[in-house]
Amino acid sequence: MSGLICGDRSPEQWGAPAEPVDFFDIKGDVEAMLALTGCDERFSFRAGIHPALHPGRSARVYRDGDPVGWLGTLHPQLARKLQLPRHIQLFELQLVMLEQGAVPVFEPVSRFPTIRRDLAFTVDQGLDTAQILAIIADLGLAGLKETRIFDVYQGQGVETGLKSIALGLILQDSSRTLVEQDVEEIITRVTTSLQDKAGASLRE
Repeated sequence: MSGLICGDRSPEQWGAPAEPVDFFDIKGDVEAMLALTGCDERFSFRAGIHPALHPGRSARVYRDGDPVGWLGTLHPQLARKLQLPRHIQLFELQLVMLEQGAVPVFEPVSRFPTIRRDLAFTVDQGLDTAQILAIIADLGLAGLKETRIFDVYQGQGVETGLKSIALGLILQDSSRTLVEQDVEEIITRVTTSLQDKAGASLRE
């Protein structure tokens, strides 16, 4: 499937100047569409070069690390050749990837407390954060309610070619209060899986 947007971002008004849509508008639209699958954390975007798209304003779309589409600004040379307006933003996605979704399932609100554990890993700088989340989601850990990436860092203290990713694990059970043994088991499962499948190293 594919689509495009062009023209001004907002209707004409007296309170603000007209602004054309840009790369981030089409990216936001695609992200909203991917969210409807119920598994948007499996998708990621990486800068890429496509002959029909503007260099530096284009990205490839991935699901679980596999390419499934493109989005970006129409290449200005192509726009001139076809006598089209500037600032056309477009996308193309494999429809079958949007059909592979997750149906929301009702869960009662737990009356037991949540526990948070923060972990930091070093991974290859080219690894997408979406792949990290997908690896953890595939574990299907009942006590792991949410995984948050709250920091990504490259620089002093991190080896060249690597980046540090900090995760917040939100733990909760619907039938009882989790004990330390439960927490350690979940942390061990997450750590081992990231080490085996993403080459991650736990930071102390």
